[in-house]
Amino acid sequence: MDFDSVIAYAQKNDSAFMASFGAFISGPLAKQLQMQKTAPIAQTLLYMNAPENLALGHSKYVEMSRVGGGGNYVGAEVVGVWYIRNLKIFSNIARLAQPGERLLVLFGGGHAPLLREYAAQYGMRIRDVGEFLK
Repeated sequence: MDFDSVIAYAQKNDSAFMASFGAFISGPLAKQLQMQKTAPIAQTLLYMNAPENLALGHSKYVEMSRVGGGGNYVGAEVVGVWYIRNLKIFSNIARLAQPGERLLVLFGGGHAPLLREYAAQYGMRIRDVGEFLK
């Protein structure tokens, strides 16, 4: 994924995106990275999988999709690659899943909202990590 092309375009043409993205990097993402270094694994996983944190992370991809202008869709193209990647990940999960079988899927938080959506639409029952970390 060519995030550098999105950042390069936004640095020249989209100060609002850069401000929002910078605030995310220095705020919630920095907190998560710090927790990964210092907090217990269970606490970190609960933080990363909190619905508001998953939604916030996903919203940054949606926001990135609007970066560009005129006939330039640099943000949408990069995010499109990310969606294809998530569909391929889900395709692998769906191919492994057998009726009545349980799977444990561990992926980065940015993937979770889409993988959960695809799994639910496919008829899979999703369990929250918090159920297992209590």
